[in-house]
Amino acid sequence: MNEPSRTVCDLVARYLEGSLEPAGRTELCAALAADPRVARFFAAELDLSMLLAESYEARDFAAHTVHEMLRTAPGPNAAGAFVRIAQRPASATRGQRPRTWRLPLAVAASLALALGLGGWLYSRARRAAEPPAYARLSSSAEVRIRRGTVSLRAGQDAVLREDDEIWTGPRAQAVLRYAGEQTEIVIGPDSTLRLCEQAGKRVDLSRGQCEATIARQPADRPMVFTTPNAVAKVVGTRLRLAVEPRSTRLDVLAGTVSLARKSDERSVLVRAGHYAEAREGRPLSPKPIPTTHSWEALPSTGGLREAAERLGIRLGCAVDYNRLARDPDYRATLAREFNTLTPENAQKWQNIHPGRDRYEFSETDNIVAFAEANGMRVHGHALVMRWQNPDWLKNGGFGRAELIEIMREHIHTVVGRYKGRIALWDVVNRAVEWDGTLYASVWLKTIGPEYIELAFRFAREADPDAHLIYNENDMARTGVESGEAVYALVRDLVKRGVPIDGVGFHMHIRPQDADLSYFARNMARFAALGLTVQVTQMDVRLRQPVTGPALARQAEVYRDVLDRCLKQPACGGFALWGFTDKHSWIQRYFPGYDQPLIIDDQGRPKPAYRALKRRLEQEAHARR
Repeated sequence: MNEPSRTVCDLVARYLEGSLEPAGRTELCAALAADPRVARFFAAELDLSMLLAESYEARDFAAHTVHEMLRTAPGPNAAGAFVRIAQRPASATRGQRPRTWRLPLAVAASLALALGLGGWLYSRARRAAEPPAYARLSSSAEVRIRRGTVSLRAGQDAVLREDDEIWTGPRAQAVLRYAGEQTEIVIGPDSTLRLCEQAGKRVDLSRGQCEATIARQPADRPMVFTTPNAVAKVVGTRLRLAVEPRSTRLDVLAGTVSLARKSDERSVLVRAGHYAEAREGRPLSPKPIPTTHSWEALPSTGGLREAAERLGIRLGCAVDYNRLARDPDYRATLAREFNTLTPENAQKWQNIHPGRDRYEFSETDNIVAFAEANGMRVHGHALVMRWQNPDWLKNGGFGRAELIEIMREHIHTVVGRYKGRIALWDVVNRAVEWDGTLYASVWLKTIGPEYIELAFRFAREADPDAHLIYNENDMARTGVESGEAVYALVRDLVKRGVPIDGVGFHMHIRPQDADLSYFARNMARFAALGLTVQVTQMDVRLRQPVTGPALARQAEVYRDVLDRCLKQPACGGFALWGFTDKHSWIQRYFPGYDQPLIIDDQGRPKPAYRALKRRLEQEAHARR
């Protein structure tokens, strides 16, 4: 077997092991060796970058693609292998109409496969030698490493050696990790950073910003951050650095950092919860980090929000706290276009409950305060999730009773803090796999399936008046077993009197994924259980390069999903997962896709925006 074919086999075995029978890998390797069409088929139809991505979403997409291959694989050898890939091939293929796939030219496919796998193998070999650090790009723009012609794109790793320099473009964010320890540095857009391995570790940030979580260092050999006008010595902490031409601001989130101004060598100790700014002519004195901004009310007319409020519907958007805090245009767009906000990441366990006995409420406090200042509702997200849990929770080795108590304490603490201010909560988010089984999270493994019921009961205890929903993906397309499994799960919860009030529909889709008739039927049957339904997370990603017809089709999908929601009396809200392509998560997690939202990266409304506004205005006119 040639090396690319062997690597395809290894990748599928490693990343899709939950979809492999014991004999599956052997059969797949045999097919790859016997029939070159199999390797070409993988290269063309299963985007290998999806398998290599660290994103759970991307791997879910890749796994679903394998199931589609079961009924479309070319040639008898390939078909025989793919039938053995899935644990339940009969249920994966039953009742589905075969589709015809168009194979690309053999030469082009083989070249793409060889180049992609060759680059991956090379980077893995370089890392195997345990170099001082490596970087991974987590968004779509290019990050270039000053080492010959090597460049780094989304999802790839690159070795950083002594005195290498990394800089990021306007839409890029790179993550730098040191091998063998927990130190992590996130380098923001338009930032330039150099790693130095000399007398201890040194990081030079010459422009831009970074956030760092530093493993404990020896007291006599601290990690040193230098900027053009300041030096910060770190033994172990979480910090943020922002560098401007004449100033450096240091925010310390945990631990203590020594900050010195280069011009006069004056230094101060900055403790957790404080910041200091090294700027010529200003005192170098630590101050408390403000926990809540004083938000001003912004104009709310002239956009989608005005049209939605005529209909009395909730039109929502996921909000990124860092951009909310720093970008006036971002704030103005939110206030003008939406009447409901969902914290994108601020309330996920790893952010709001990062330590066993430590909570971080400042980001959520500020989002709620901004919403209240602008007459907006907040949709809480999420109390129990299958992933984005902190290491202390995932690897704590807790017993069943102890983990139940941890969940109860978390829900009571978070919901209780915002009682009367956050009226709707995603209580459990994505507990079901695309194949209909429950996801093997720490909750399921330790507590069992009843963790879902317990989460809802704890949330009702914490706030009897809150609207509690179950939130799930793949609820608007047929051929994915999670839709039927979620309905069975929710119906059982209702039957047993579990306090669930509604169901949220994730819709992270491509234009071809949406089955509007199934979506409408699915909403109707949940409504028949006495529940509300919500479109909670919508974006429509497009394959690059994006064309005019693709944007038009995207607009139709947005319009039609909103249309079905407006026609269902139980549909209580319609929310997007962000509003601008400039800041979407899609580029980081779905390589090859882009432009999923309704405003482009220059701040201009897209056809999808106009389609939503026209549909809202038509509905308002019809209801007069």
